Amino acid sequence: MNITAAGVVNVCVANLYKAAGYQSEVVSQAVLNEPLECLEESQGFVRVKTKDEYSGWIDAEQLVKGTFHNKDLKMVRAHLLKLRQAPAPGSKPVNYAVIGCRLSCIDTKDGWYQVALPDNRTGWAKKEGFGSFPRFSEQAVISLAREFLGYPYFWGGKTPNGLDCSGFVQLVFGLLGKSLPRDSWMQEIQGSRRINRIEDAGPGDLLFFGKTKPVVTHVAISVGSSRIIHCQGMVKENSLKESDRYYHAELKQNFICGKQIHRN
Repeated sequence: MNITAAGVVNVCVANLYKAAGYQSEVVSQAVLNEPLECLEESQGFVRVKTKDEYSGWIDAEQLVKGTFHNKDLKMVRAHLLKLRQAPAPGSKPVNYAVIGCRLSCIDTKDGWYQVALPDNRTGWAKKEGFGSFPRFSEQAVISLAREFLGYPYFWGGKTPNGLDCSGFVQLVFGLLGKSLPRDSWMQEIQGSRRINRIEDAGPGDLLFFGKTKPVVTHVAISVGSSRIIHCQGMVKENSLKESDRYYHAELKQNFICGKQIHRN
């Protein structure tokens, strides 16, 4: 059934599938309280479009139809934040939120925020789990990217629950106020100044790779000095300099180009 409506994610992380069913490929994700555009329904799934113009099928049970009116939005700074029934450490959980979620604060008590959830429930979380991010800068990119070291790879993932290469890059830059498209090839198009040599890439630049050039299939964040942070198996640091300990020969061979993300 074709529809045109608004919806809001009601779970910590909702997978977006290529087709309507859990057996299908995960193409991306959406997070708690994220607004979506609902396009179509089939077999208990809803085809949605996210704010980054990506579409996929989400379990209808993980979505609340309609527009959720937020008040006093607070940014989740903790990588994973437990929302409880009451402002007490032993209280039962009602939901979870991941870094970057924006939740509507409706009350405060003894170092806790009470937040409204899309399904009309509420949850309490310690104020220390919320916060802001610095303005975009080279060092802010590297510092934030390193917070995710060791997190596992997950195809279609873009949260600490699991990340793919472009989801990792999109998350880091997005938290610092720089919106990037979802996929690595899209990010390569978005970049401004082209970098043709690995050694010319500075901190915060993006490096792109592909086995069949010029098709981009992988992206990494440059640390400078031919070193990178990227998600391949897990978020990790590698080097594209042969003399370095963590040299990644395959990526060096598959290098296509780098791009500088516009700074202001």
